[in-house]
Amino acid sequence: YKMRVSLRSQQIGPLIDISVAPGATMNDNCVVSGSGVSAMLAGQEAEVFVLARDLYGNLVQHGREVFNVTMLNPTGGLVSLGNARHCDSMCFTAGNCPCPEISLGRYALTYSVETVGNYLVSVRRENGLLPGSPS
Repeated sequence: YKMRVSLRSQQIGPLIDISVAPGATMNDNCVVSGSGVSAMLAGQEAEVFVLARDLYGNLVQHGREVFNVTMLNPTGGLVSLGNARHCDSMCFTAGNCPCPEISLGRYALTYSVETVGNYLVSVRRENGLLPGSPS
């Protein structure tokens, strides 16, 4: 952005370059999607994607968040599926990256289930559930 400073309608000084970064990630503004939170086929890989967003809906691209994905199975057992990984260049460099492409601010996790049934998948950050996660 360019900022112009004025005093009594008179511009003072030159235009100033300003960089505006996103704020802290807010659980209520994050978006969870993917086949791993809706419907999937037994034995096939499913994806869980999380978009980290700040208070104003801006994508938080720095990649330091921890999104824990859990699944409640049909018998009531809670299973940790792991932490979604940030879709940055480090993910691709490390190998085994669940992301389809580099996409800053996006996190991904893949998993599969072989037994047919009704499962509840939840995504949590700092002990708070993300929207769409069952309580």
